[in-house]
Amino acid sequence: MSDQDAVTISKIRMGIDAADACLRKMIDCSSISNAPPKIDNELCSAIFVSDDCIQKFKKCEQFVDESLRLESYVKKQSKTKAMLLLVKYGNKDEFERRVKSAIEQLSNRNGNLTDYSEKLTKTIQSASYICEKCDGTGTVEEQVIIRESGSPPSVILRTSCCNVCEGIGQTIMNPDLKRKLKVFSENLNRIVCIISNNIAFINNAVSTSFLEIERGSSSSL
Repeated sequence: MSDQDAVTISKIRMGIDAADACLRKMIDCSSISNAPPKIDNELCSAIFVSDDCIQKFKKCEQFVDESLRLESYVKKQSKTKAMLLLVKYGNKDEFERRVKSAIEQLSNRNGNLTDYSEKLTKTIQSASYICEKCDGTGTVEEQVIIRESGSPPSVILRTSCCNVCEGIGQTIMNPDLKRKLKVFSENLNRIVCIISNNIAFINNAVSTSFLEIERGSSSSL
């Protein structure tokens, strides 16, 4: 590969390393946040999707590396090396299809991650979360047993104001939790931005590479 190709791969790998570092910080925050169950579930889901995004990011980096090497082999007319690279894909067209599919999957998954990021940002801005006891209704129902002389006990449902949120349906976030969620959110946003920027860069790199391959390839590929 050329020096420029090496720079391209290096830039993508730097993005992967930066995203990995952000994910580690997210994991650290989630393990010490003492978040309510619903928020904790959201954090776990965001971590899962972030990790999946990064794995797809790494797969795209592999495809960029292979497309640049294939371009180099075609330009040098190294047919044997080109065929060895393509053997696991069957042919050049199938290789190109898989590359484009991998980029599309990364883009779609990053869209899922963006949704988590926006939802968490709104939670932090509101400085509150849905009350776990009343599920946001502000009221709770409890069974009350009524006993009257000469009659069998009867059970009724009594609605009362939730004593956790005092009827507002929301629980105010404590400062420590808010601070940790903010760190989590900042790193989640960084992953989204890193991958978004690299998707455009990867698309440009493989598009240019495939144009060069098409120009120089023989019918045997």
